[in-house]
Amino acid sequence: MATPIESLRPGNYVAIVGIKGKIAKCITPVLSGEPFRVEKFSLPFVAVKNFSGEVFALDVRQYDLQKLSRGYVGVMRAAALSKLDDLKAKEHNAVQRIMAFAKPRQ
Repeated sequence: MATPIESLRPGNYVAIVGIKGKIAKCITPVLSGEPFRVEKFSLPFVAVKNFSGEVFALDVRQYDLQKLSRGYVGVMRAAALSKLDDLKAKEHNAVQRIMAFAKPRQ
């Protein structure tokens, strides 16, 4: 149930739903419903960006893309930001522990 490439526009969000001729059965970050924002087209390639700002080139001869609803993208964005906040907090705590350990003893 891929979205025809002709109906996609820059700014749309898509997910990879399959590999041409196959259904995506393995769960990886790329094939798990992760939203990608369509940036530009140079067929057969589509430049997409994830919430982390990483840009990927997808070959539409190899991947089936599905346009995503705004509601789905909003939920996924909130989850990604929450995960990023958790990682930043853990990193901050680790730095604080290192600084406390490295502090000269008197």
